[in-house]
Amino acid sequence: MRKFIGLAFVIFAASFFSAPAQAACEKAADGTISLSGTELGRCTADALEVSATFTFYGVCRSFPTNGTDLSSCENILTEDLELAISKGSEQEVDAIVPPIGSYPYTLAIVKTDMKLQGVLKFAHNVTGGDGTNAVNQSAEGAYCQPPNFEWTTETIFSDIYPTQCSASEPTQADLNTGNFRVTNVGLLGWSAIRSYKPESSQMNPQAMVNLVLLDSNGQLAVENGDIASLVLIGKPETPAIFEEGGSSINADFSTVNGFGFTYRCNGEGQACTIFTPYLGGGAFASSISTDK
Repeated sequence: MRKFIGLAFVIFAASFFSAPAQAACEKAADGTISLSGTELGRCTADALEVSATFTFYGVCRSFPTNGTDLSSCENILTEDLELAISKGSEQEVDAIVPPIGSYPYTLAIVKTDMKLQGVLKFAHNVTGGDGTNAVNQSAEGAYCQPPNFEWTTETIFSDIYPTQCSASEPTQADLNTGNFRVTNVGLLGWSAIRSYKPESSQMNPQAMVNLVLLDSNGQLAVENGDIASLVLIGKPETPAIFEEGGSSINADFSTVNGFGFTYRCNGEGQACTIFTPYLGGGAFASSISTDK
């Protein structure tokens, strides 16, 4: 079975928030998280549930300019993909085999409204939100989950912590399913384009990933109020190659590392603050295989 790895959505968060080497996230075998460092960092854990809608998931022969020129791209989906998976399960998607050839780029288009459920378990208390969207309202504890209100990539900049942290682990009945919406990009203000490794506010065909925000007309977004989709253009280390004879293809998605978040500490396990939860990891990284 020929396989290639699809676009890793955890990289999407890196396009919003840089993470210097002075930040560290370590996970024990049971999933307990230890944070350290003095700079802004990011980390992922397994989610309990994730959901999102893909309108395109595929490969490209050449770099798709501005994320809107898809003339060199092939969509493996036969229809919009309503991704909805829970921990311990996978969602397998039947798809179309692209024409024979070499594809150096991967491309995914996902609607900006997403859902996330999960609990972060820390080895030490952290500071986060109290589950409300009130300004400057925080809570401490070793357990944090998404809030019950909708939050965006810029909620934290309004001094609202989009989490609910507590001293005890939430019961099943107390779990929230949070609504996450992509709006603004980056700590430096509004941008509709962001590349990662190397970082830039311009499209870069050599970057590991380019992120583009599109408006409701499918064009490059020019204002924060009209963002309908985000485009992720990936450049894997090796191209995806499809050979003659392949007749079927499927893509598997899971919740592994599907709960991402940003944070900052004052040292090793000292005064760590949790900022923005987001969907990441396996929720948007598929293992794609063909019968050739």
